[in-house]
Amino acid sequence: MLADQKKQLKHTQIEWIRERDKDCSRNGLVAVSCVNEKMETRVSLLKAVERECQSSGCDKELLSRVQ
Repeated sequence: MLADQKKQLKHTQIEWIRERDKDCSRNGLVAVSCVNEKMETRVSLLKAVERECQSSGCDKELLSRVQ
């Protein structure tokens, strides 16, 4: 993964964390089950991105995908 791709992925990950926290928080409380569910989905996506980057090069669309 190139430096600019790593930077893009980091930026996207920070945005994803913000979205996750917003979606899983109510009245100052965090729903742990919501966080866990979103995290499992995110890990699956990141593994797919890693496989693609290793096999055929990184797709900018996947690197920029927040949801």
